[in-house]
Amino acid sequence: AFALPYGVLPNTVYIGYDPASSLTLTANASGGTGGYSYQWTGGGTGSSITVSPATTTSYTVTVQDANNCTAAATKTVTVMDIRESRKSKKVLICHKPENQNATKIVNVNAVQAHLDHGDMLGSCICPPDQSRPGLDIEASQPVTLQLEVKGYPNPSNSAFQVTVTGADENEVIQLRITDIQGRLVELRNNLRSGQTLTIGGAYRAGTYIAEISTVSGKKTLKLVKL
Repeated sequence: AFALPYGVLPNTVYIGYDPASSLTLTANASGGTGGYSYQWTGGGTGSSITVSPATTTSYTVTVQDANNCTAAATKTVTVMDIRESRKSKKVLICHKPENQNATKIVNVNAVQAHLDHGDMLGSCICPPDQSRPGLDIEASQPVTLQLEVKGYPNPSNSAFQVTVTGADENEVIQLRITDIQGRLVELRNNLRSGQTLTIGGAYRAGTYIAEISTVSGKKTLKLVKL
């Protein structure tokens, strides 16, 4: 589920920008005997609910058919606070002039114009004070540690299990997922070596690039969603 048609991550709502502060979850039932009924956590009884959580929350829907057979599914909605500050009417966006990512602070009234030309809500990988000449060149140097990233299954028609190994145990790792056009799809921060993540369950079919970044360098992995 997407809060907006573009410029947002899947299954994510954004504090600070009202048009993206909620999204609609829809249960698509099939099989069994027709005449489905729905029950969502929180009390919804239709096939869809609109949610606007204040913190990251998992929602479960239970579907019952005419023969009282049931099935359930759960979706987690992530909350991202993109406000410059709690009292500010400005928000963070990831602006992409040419080939360089840059986090910018813009008034909420200017957000739609930025989204229209390819920007995304929220900050980029590097905070603004690190967006300086030479950063991209330094990040492209050969990795000195035996940093490795693996994804299983790959290709996958559901989710990927992504594991990162080889970094120092105290080294902070960042995972950045982009589509084949280079658009940011998902961002995970503060990861550790040896950690396994489940990603991609809501991705559309296509090719994605998983980039693991540390202060020492980076590694990439191509993921194919069927």
